[in-house]
Amino acid sequence: MPTRVGIEVSAGRCRLVEADVRTVITAQAAIAPVRVRRFHSFEWDPRDPATLTAGLKSARSLHGLPRQAWVTLWGVASAFRFLQLPPADPAHIEAIARREAGDELSRFGPLPGDAASAAILGDTVESEGPPRREVALVAASAADIRARLEPIVAAGFTVGGVLVPSMALVSLARLVPAGLPGKAVAYLALGADASSLAIVRNGLPLFARELPWGYHGNARLPDRDTLATRLASELRRSFLFFKQTFRTSVDLVVTCGDYRDLRSLTAPLIASLDIEIETLDSPAGIDLNALPAPEDRFRDDLAALRLAWASAVDASPPVNLLPQEILSARARQRQIVVLGAGAAAGIALAAALYFPADRQADLEEARVLELRQTVARMEPIARQRDATRQTSITGAAQKAALDALGEHGPRLGRALEHLAAGAPEGLRLTTVAIRSEGAEWRATIAGVAIADDPATGQRLVSLFLRTVAASPYFGEVSATPRLRVLTGARAGEQGSEQQARATIPEGKSGVEFTVEFPLPR
Repeated sequence: MPTRVGIEVSAGRCRLVEADVRTVITAQAAIAPVRVRRFHSFEWDPRDPATLTAGLKSARSLHGLPRQAWVTLWGVASAFRFLQLPPADPAHIEAIARREAGDELSRFGPLPGDAASAAILGDTVESEGPPRREVALVAASAADIRARLEPIVAAGFTVGGVLVPSMALVSLARLVPAGLPGKAVAYLALGADASSLAIVRNGLPLFARELPWGYHGNARLPDRDTLATRLASELRRSFLFFKQTFRTSVDLVVTCGDYRDLRSLTAPLIASLDIEIETLDSPAGIDLNALPAPEDRFRDDLAALRLAWASAVDASPPVNLLPQEILSARARQRQIVVLGAGAAAGIALAAALYFPADRQADLEEARVLELRQTVARMEPIARQRDATRQTSITGAAQKAALDALGEHGPRLGRALEHLAAGAPEGLRLTTVAIRSEGAEWRATIAGVAIADDPATGQRLVSLFLRTVAASPYFGEVSATPRLRVLTGARAGEQGSEQQARATIPEGKSGVEFTVEFPLPR
């Protein structure tokens, strides 16, 4: 059975768990009990990353831990976005999701590589319009991740993947599911200086957030009631936002973390939130017949070890936030090794078939030289393949944009035709601006109605607005239209006011208007 090390690094504390790796079959069925082989935790100084490296080296030497590891990093700048997108193949959906979440990704830097991102694909849901695919996009600062991984790599670990705490909670939800299928369950990790919350339904995160507060460390522990009150207030705020967004409520809260009296918070939280609370301080999902030593300490630390345990056990975590250049470099190395091994095998076969035994020593030397040359030739080929793959990804994103235009373009064209046909005589449109906003478009329409008097002009505007509102392409007006009454330009007027009146004949009145309508996609 392959094993892996899960490492959780928070401010001043590091936890490691070596456990068997298991594949999660469904989001509703718990895995078979997993054997935990070793665990370890230690304190380190956040001001001196060398103390983290020293602690990890000591743990590897003491317990004989394998090199392969997945890491959960607290305190990394991250973002989360839940989307509903038109169905497409996974590569296109990820490209569309990154485009839709451009504002969140841009805060990590202006270049695409500044954000390490990954998409989690959910179910296709039916709605009043065309079906939509649920997608959760997670992103984090690539620079933050690279800096935080340096002490871990220096300790001799090979980092296969990176999670933020909320995504480790999603892994935990898949490994130890709670609640009923289709219900929203909140998983909370309560830490000393920070906490993390993920609301999950059928294995898909709908909401994720890292809270910048915890129970304030062992030296300054608040009393239980004060902590429960603060925690209930934070959860209530997040649950209210979730309910307003998804029109559904959280049915269960599952807690873990290193607060020593975690189970004592259950009763006051139930009283405050009126929601069932479960605590993951039991060995759910763990093989009780092979607990690591010392068993009593492992049982005491179970709730605190859950994030490291989840990243070690889950064979396919929900995301991998390892920066793209690291993943690409590893892919190139694997290609070089495979191609080099193939070349070496071919050379060895040729030597066995065609060269006499008395020249074996010379052959070996020539074989080594040729192998080195082959590897040197393969490296630029691997780089070229990587560049080709990047070009393919860019092309897929461009195709997704064209597909979106192809899907919505005819509808927008018909909407514009309806606008033109609905404008009564005497009313002229000056501006039609359309922008994308979530699941719909927003049309800002401006124009002017010219008539003998302002009352007639206002009637023309009202007739136009009623015609647009009755259209099958537009929704109800988003806000009260902005109106301004103008008269024809007079001699001597200057500036923007004169320009606005210039198109109105002298003796006539004009009603200038601006209005916004939604256009469902």
